[in-house]
Amino acid sequence: MVSVINSVSPTIHHVLGSIGASGDKHLRSKARTLAAGAVKSYDPTKGAQLHTWVSRQLLPLRRARRFSDSAAHVPEGIQLDAMTLMKAEQAFIDENDREPDILELADASYLPVKRIENIRKSFRPIPSEGAFTNETGDVGIPGQSAPDYSDESVEYVYRDADYIDRKILEMKTGYGGSEVLSPKDTAARLNLTPTQLSRRSTKLALQIREIEDAISQT
Repeated sequence: MVSVINSVSPTIHHVLGSIGASGDKHLRSKARTLAAGAVKSYDPTKGAQLHTWVSRQLLPLRRARRFSDSAAHVPEGIQLDAMTLMKAEQAFIDENDREPDILELADASYLPVKRIENIRKSFRPIPSEGAFTNETGDVGIPGQSAPDYSDESVEYVYRDADYIDRKILEMKTGYGGSEVLSPKDTAARLNLTPTQLSRRSTKLALQIREIEDAISQT
């Protein structure tokens, strides 16, 4: 096992470096523990490379890093709820081999969506504008600038969407206090091609725009 863990050390170093934690002994130890668990659970028949699988299982390090950096400036009650949220999210990942969407996380943590959003915003500022851009940086609807959708319209579409579309909405609009990612990172996180992401983003943008139009007419 030790030799296998050592073989994925470059992946561990890369992830720690990407979050600015190369010199953090606590996170390095946590990374090796998570990597060991990833190696044990790795199933080559599912198609993913070992380093890809390990990298995916190291995602909790990013949350732990943000939490440790921000905790001193956050009220104790929110800190406690954030710990509950992190544990529930990791338990869901361990059980389902994927990240939960916001509704699943709310069920797992027994925290309402709005509370999760407030917790996440306490640890990370969230842009107010949506980012429905495709792989070239263009918005989902040609000729339209980056949209600033209302929470009501996004939530309406979100609750009727499938898992992948929900995650796209989270990563592109910051719904539920989620981290806003670039199109490239969003596609990689969801195992989508740029074309697939662009098509789904365009569809979601159109659906939200229809809701916006309907709201404006009421």
